Amino acid sequence: MEENAGNLIRGLRQKLGMTQEEFAHEIAVTVSTVNRWENAHAEPSKLAWKAIQDLARKRGLPTTSLAPLSRTDVSADLRSPSALPQSTTSACRGRRRRPADPHAPPRAPHRARRVE
Repeated sequence: MEENAGNLIRGLRQKLGMTQEEFAHEIAVTVSTVNRWENAHAEPSKLAWKAIQDLARKRGLPTTSLAPLSRTDVSADLRSPSALPQSTTSACRGRRRRPADPHAPPRAPHRARRVE
């Protein structure tokens, strides 16, 4: 099996005995984000790698097996304020709007009330 970020994350999660939902909750991301990482549809950000590394360390697992962490030197990058996004909460926990229901009846147009 090829050692990519998704496989590393899946392996770590399985070593921790966690579901994707539990893992996502621990590192403050959505379940779909963890799923996209594990299936190689997306890569974790430096901030996410830091959270993953902290979780592994907290649970007593060696972080040396997390190869992308050693290549990007997360701890050095996170010391500089410019490396962090302006709003870390919206970057980690953004809400997506649901698509409109194609079977729902059309909505009435908005009408301004007339003030007399």
